[in-house]
Amino acid sequence: GVKGDAVTAYTRLEFNKTLGETNKAEIGPDGITKFNFNTSIEVNLDDPSAIDEISHRLVLFHVIEVLPKEKKAREEKTAPIGQGALDLSSLLKGENGFTQSVVIHS
Repeated sequence: GVKGDAVTAYTRLEFNKTLGETNKAEIGPDGITKFNFNTSIEVNLDDPSAIDEISHRLVLFHVIEVLPKEKKAREEKTAPIGQGALDLSSLLKGENGFTQSVVIHS
């Protein structure tokens, strides 16, 4: 989008594989929006390598802008606009869910 304009975007989340995508949301001129996403990651807490993976690997966020649709285009075009990461180590302390703000770097 043009600087100062709102853009429509969604986020793709990955942890070893694609976990899914959020719904599209509008990001205003202030650059702030809220994406809600729920998923589950199964971890065998008796497996030291699984615990190590959760404690050292990040969930990656890819923020993707949905570009304005051209008149004759059949599919919408997209462009990556930023990335962020989320640490899951708090899950090892017994939490079963959390809310966190993540800064997206473009």
